[in-house]
Amino acid sequence: MQRRDGAGGSAAEAAPAGLHPDARIAPSTPLGDEVVARLVAAFESAADPARAAPMVAYMKGRFPFLGIGSGPRRSLAKAALAGLPAPDETDVAAVTAACWALDAREYQYAGADYAV
Repeated sequence: MQRRDGAGGSAAEAAPAGLHPDARIAPSTPLGDEVVARLVAAFESAADPARAAPMVAYMKGRFPFLGIGSGPRRSLAKAALAGLPAPDETDVAAVTAACWALDAREYQYAGADYAV
Protein backbone atom coordinates (compact mmCIF):
# COMPACT_ATOMS: atom_id res chain seq x y z
CA MET A 1 0.00 0.00 0.00
CA GLN A 2 1.47 3.35 -1.00
CA ARG A 3 0.72 6.62 0.76
CA ARG A 4 0.43 9.93 -1.05
CA ASP A 5 3.62 11.15 0.63
CA GLY A 6 5.49 8.37 -1.20
CA ALA A 7 6.24 6.23 1.83
CA GLY A 8 5.44 2.55 1.63
CA GLY A 9 3.54 0.51 4.16
CA SER A 10 0.18 1.20 5.66
CA ALA A 11 -0.86 4.59 6.91
CA ALA A 12 -1.21 3.24 10.42
CA GLU A 13 2.26 1.61 10.38
CA ALA A 14 4.04 4.83 9.48
CA ALA A 15 2.09 7.07 11.81
CA PRO A 16 3.65 8.07 15.12
CA ALA A 17 1.84 7.20 18.35
CA GLY A 18 -1.23 5.74 16.66
CA LEU A 19 -2.03 8.76 14.50
CA HIS A 20 -2.68 8.64 10.79
CA PRO A 21 -0.22 10.76 8.81
CA ASP A 22 -2.83 12.75 6.89
CA ALA A 23 -2.19 16.01 8.77
CA ARG A 24 -2.75 14.09 12.03
CA ILE A 25 -6.46 14.65 11.59
CA ALA A 26 -7.75 11.57 13.38
CA PRO A 27 -6.40 9.00 15.79
CA SER A 28 -6.26 5.41 14.67
CA THR A 29 -8.93 3.05 16.00
CA PRO A 30 -9.03 -0.76 15.92
CA LEU A 31 -12.19 -0.72 13.81
CA GLY A 32 -10.78 1.96 11.53
CA ASP A 33 -7.62 -0.07 10.96
CA GLU A 34 -9.69 -3.18 10.18
CA VAL A 35 -11.87 -1.28 7.71
CA VAL A 36 -8.87 0.14 5.86
CA ALA A 37 -7.10 -3.23 5.79
CA ARG A 38 -10.20 -4.87 4.30
CA LEU A 39 -10.64 -2.13 1.72
CA VAL A 40 -7.01 -2.39 0.66
CA ALA A 41 -7.21 -6.18 0.32
CA ALA A 42 -10.41 -5.97 -1.73
CA PHE A 43 -9.31 -3.13 -3.97
CA GLU A 44 -5.76 -4.38 -4.60
CA SER A 45 -7.09 -7.74 -5.79
CA ALA A 46 -9.54 -6.02 -8.16
CA ALA A 47 -7.10 -3.46 -9.59
CA ASP A 48 -7.18 -3.17 -13.38
CA PRO A 49 -4.24 -1.18 -14.78
CA ALA A 50 -5.81 -1.10 -18.26
CA ARG A 51 -8.86 0.73 -16.86
CA ALA A 52 -6.71 2.91 -14.59
CA ALA A 53 -4.91 4.67 -17.46
CA PRO A 54 -8.02 6.40 -18.88
CA MET A 55 -9.15 7.32 -15.34
CA VAL A 56 -5.81 9.02 -14.69
CA ALA A 57 -6.06 10.81 -18.03
CA TYR A 58 -9.62 11.99 -17.30
CA MET A 59 -8.39 13.54 -14.04
CA LYS A 60 -5.51 15.15 -15.97
CA GLY A 61 -2.90 13.09 -14.11
CA ARG A 62 -3.72 14.58 -10.71
CA PHE A 63 -4.49 11.23 -9.04
CA PRO A 64 -3.35 7.64 -9.45
CA PHE A 65 -6.15 5.10 -9.87
CA LEU A 66 -6.48 1.35 -9.40
CA GLY A 67 -8.90 1.08 -12.32
CA ILE A 68 -12.04 0.21 -10.36
CA GLY A 69 -15.25 1.95 -11.43
CA SER A 70 -17.66 3.38 -8.87
CA GLY A 71 -20.23 0.55 -9.05
CA PRO A 72 -17.71 -2.26 -8.59
CA ARG A 73 -15.85 -0.20 -5.95
CA ARG A 74 -18.98 0.19 -3.87
CA SER A 75 -19.82 -3.51 -4.25
CA LEU A 76 -16.29 -4.52 -3.22
CA ALA A 77 -16.41 -2.21 -0.20
CA LYS A 78 -19.83 -3.48 0.88
CA ALA A 79 -18.67 -7.10 0.68
CA ALA A 80 -15.35 -6.37 2.40
CA LEU A 81 -17.00 -4.57 5.31
CA ALA A 82 -19.83 -7.05 5.85
CA GLY A 83 -20.09 -8.23 9.43
CA LEU A 84 -18.22 -5.32 11.00
CA PRO A 85 -19.89 -3.39 13.81
CA ALA A 86 -21.35 0.06 13.24
CA PRO A 87 -18.67 2.75 13.55
CA ASP A 88 -18.74 5.63 15.96
CA GLU A 89 -17.63 9.13 14.99
CA THR A 90 -13.99 8.41 15.90
CA ASP A 91 -13.93 5.32 13.67
CA VAL A 92 -15.40 7.25 10.73
CA ALA A 93 -12.80 10.00 11.12
CA ALA A 94 -9.99 7.43 11.36
CA VAL A 95 -11.14 5.59 8.22
CA THR A 96 -11.56 8.79 6.24
CA ALA A 97 -8.13 10.11 7.23
CA ALA A 98 -6.43 6.79 6.51
CA CYS A 99 -8.14 6.45 3.12
CA TRP A 100 -7.17 9.99 2.19
CA ALA A 101 -3.54 9.23 3.04
CA LEU A 102 -3.42 6.45 0.43
CA ASP A 103 -2.39 7.15 -3.15
CA ALA A 104 -5.15 5.62 -5.24
CA ARG A 105 -8.21 7.79 -5.70
CA GLU A 106 -10.54 4.83 -5.12
CA TYR A 107 -9.52 4.80 -1.46
CA GLN A 108 -10.42 8.45 -1.10
CA TYR A 109 -13.81 7.79 -2.69
CA ALA A 110 -14.31 4.83 -0.33
CA GLY A 111 -13.42 7.00 2.66
CA ALA A 112 -15.99 9.58 1.58
CA ASP A 113 -18.61 6.85 1.07
CA TYR A 114 -17.86 5.45 4.52
CA ALA A 115 -18.41 8.86 6.07
CA VAL A 116 -21.97 9.22 4.74
